[in-house]
Amino acid sequence: MKRPFGKRTVIGTAVLLICSLFWSSAAAARVVENVHDGVIILFIQKPDADDPGAITSRQFFAKILESLEILRREAPDIYRKIKALHGRAVIKYDPDHPKDKFAEVGLAKFETRTGIKKYDSLPGKRYVAVLGRFLNKYSAREVAGTIVHELIGHGRQYRENRLYDMRALDRECEARLLEIDAFQKLEFDKFSEQMISFRKLLENKYCYDYKQYTLKCQPELGKLWKLRHLPVAPLLKVFKPYLMIEPWAAGSRPSSDPDYDYYDYDFYVTVHRC
Repeated sequence: MKRPFGKRTVIGTAVLLICSLFWSSAAAARVVENVHDGVIILFIQKPDADDPGAITSRQFFAKILESLEILRREAPDIYRKIKALHGRAVIKYDPDHPKDKFAEVGLAKFETRTGIKKYDSLPGKRYVAVLGRFLNKYSAREVAGTIVHELIGHGRQYRENRLYDMRALDRECEARLLEIDAFQKLEFDKFSEQMISFRKLLENKYCYDYKQYTLKCQPELGKLWKLRHLPVAPLLKVFKPYLMIEPWAAGSRPSSDPDYDYYDYDFYVTVHRC
C-alpha cells in the first residue's frame, strides 16, 4: 500500500513552503528611496496595507520635494535647520499610519527609528517624520508645516534628550509653536477657519499651561499672546525654564521607554510657581 505522503512529497512541500515564506517576506514591504539636500525620503510600499493605493511613490516624492522647496524659498531660516540634520533627517511614507484604520485624521508622527536596518544601524540619531495615508488630503504648504512640526519641533526635543522627559502636552506645545511660526512665514491666512482652529487649539489646549506661566511669571512675554502675528522666537525663550519648574500631575510622569506613546495626552497642570 502506497503512502499518501512519501518522503519526496514531504520534502517538496517543505521547499514550497520555504519559498512561499521568502516570497511573502519580500512582498511584505518595498522601499523606494530619494535624497534631497541631505534629507532621506523613503516610500514604504505594503501590498497588505488597508489602502495600499492611497498614494504612489511618484506622488509622494513630488509632494515632499515641493514642500521642501516651499520652505527653502519662503522660510530659509527654518530650512537651514532641516539641512543641518544632513543625512539624519528622514521623511517616510507609511501606509499603515495612523494605525486606526477608521481614523479620519493623523497626518504625521515623529519616530526615532526608521524600522529599516540600513539606516538604523548607522551611528548617531535619526530624526524621522512619518507621513500616512491621508497625505493627499493636504496641500504641499500644509505638509511643509507638518515637516517643521516633526523634524524641527520633536526633532529638537530628541536632539536635546528631553523628548521622553516632557508631558505630551508640552511636547506638542513647543512643536506647534514652531509649526505656527512656519505657517506665518508661509503667509497662511490668519483669518481662515483652519488657522483660527489651529490657534485656538494651540492656546486653549496644548499651550494652555505654558500660556498661564508666561502671563503670571513673564508678563511682558505674556502680552505677546494677544498679538495677531504670534512672535514665536521670544515666546520660546522661557520654555526651558518653564519645564524646569513645572509640577507633575499624579500619574502623568514622563516615560523613558522609547516605545512610549507620547500622543496619550496628559491632563492639564496649572503652574503656580515662578
